[in-house]
Amino acid sequence: MTTAPVSAPPGVPESAADPFAHDVLEDPLPLHARLRDAGPVVYLTRYDVYAFARYAEVHAALTNWQGFESGAGVGLSHFRREKPWRPPSLLLEADPPRHDAPRRVLAGIVGVRALRRLREQWAAAAEDLVEQVLSGGSTEVDAVPVLAEAFPLRVFPDASGCRRAAGSTCCPTVTTRSTRSGRATTSSRRARPGWRSCRRG
Repeated sequence: MTTAPVSAPPGVPESAADPFAHDVLEDPLPLHARLRDAGPVVYLTRYDVYAFARYAEVHAALTNWQGFESGAGVGLSHFRREKPWRPPSLLLEADPPRHDAPRRVLAGIVGVRALRRLREQWAAAAEDLVEQVLSGGSTEVDAVPVLAEAFPLRVFPDASGCRRAAGSTCCPTVTTRSTRSGRATTSSRRARPGWRSCRRG
């Protein structure tokens, strides 16, 4: 999303939907589908911004950092027009050349070559987690908390050089930064270990 004028140009579809509403955060797929069906670009009247929901437009924006800068913020807050409520991310909210140095450091940790070396270790961790879930005796499981959320917290701390115990702080940090895409909210301030999104396997 990027800053938009007060009203959308003629022909641009509009939506009053709130992508940050609790029900949408719990299940965003229906809204994503409506936005894709509406058109390549949709004007969100609630926030006075444009939104892309189709792959072609999202890909084009993500690969055009000169036209869609991250340095001004990757959410609703425009860091060049308002004071950031938290320090900007060195990776997500920076453009070349400022982005290059942190990226080079992380490339050696979580770059493609490094991840290839971790493949066997991660595969074993995945098999262990699945076996743990299946041995619980339940005939039905919610794959999001027990697999999709638990697995990264098993492997990412080790891959990034953090202590395993540090995984308990990963989700609150991510929730705070991404729940509202960079804008402080009641839900982001409440982020704590023990949230549904912070379970660990």
